[in-house]
Amino acid sequence: MNQEISRNEQLLSIAMYMQQILNQIDGKRSTATIQIGSVVETNNGSFFIAISAGELAVHGQNYFVISPESPIGKNLIGKVVNQHFIFNGKNYQIKSFH
Repeated sequence: MNQEISRNEQLLSIAMYMQQILNQIDGKRSTATIQIGSVVETNNGSFFIAISAGELAVHGQNYFVISPESPIGKNLIGKVVNQHFIFNGKNYQIKSFH
């Protein structure tokens, strides 16, 4: 019983952290660099930086919903259009973001 309570407390803590991240997103805010809430187009896929939620299709376009703490999220945060980085042996170029 104590293990189950502990597991549920941990799940609640994770859910509250995810809610905190989502509450930081302001879709109307414009930034000079990629930040939490940015939708990023690269030559190797499209990303939405928020929480780790896997791949989503929106209006026929696939997006990887990733956390800023994920390895690829860390590479994207702070970048601008035309910057490059290498992740898992692939060269990524930022095409656009908003």
